Amino acid sequence: MGKAQRTGFGPTNVADIDPDAVTGVCAAADGLRRLVLTMEQVRHHLGSIAGVGDTDLMAIGNLDTHGPMSAGELSNRLGISRSSVTALVDRLEEAKLVTRQPDPDDRRRLSLVITGAGQAALAKVRSYSLLALESIDPDRLPALVEALDELVVALDRQHAGMAADG
Repeated sequence: MGKAQRTGFGPTNVADIDPDAVTGVCAAADGLRRLVLTMEQVRHHLGSIAGVGDTDLMAIGNLDTHGPMSAGELSNRLGISRSSVTALVDRLEEAKLVTRQPDPDDRRRLSLVITGAGQAALAKVRSYSLLALESIDPDRLPALVEALDELVVALDRQHAGMAADG
């Protein structure tokens, strides 16, 4: 069997993939699914440790990772309505985890910016991840980082394609 034509979202037909590759891809997908489920369970616990709700934790995590953004951008990243993100940001601002600041490029727009207190809340959460990562052989970590970076790029591309399709 030949290699499948790449379209940006993977092969056009699963039958076109080498069976050994299918086994590896399925094993990776199963592992990723287990990781996501475990992370969801952990996230509930970590949110309470950080003193915020699940969605709050995702919001400040997005601001920390991607930098300042508008409420509309945060709404898109979290997959929630703009009215829900307004209530979320009000809650985070009241807790002093984020601030609304004028956008330097467009004075009509406000940017959401994580505060020092928001970064401290995330640091509590990260400490648990760091402990878990210490259980992995240090020699394997660079390959893990590379694979995760590739997966994030692929998933971001796929998400952008889905969002464009409506």
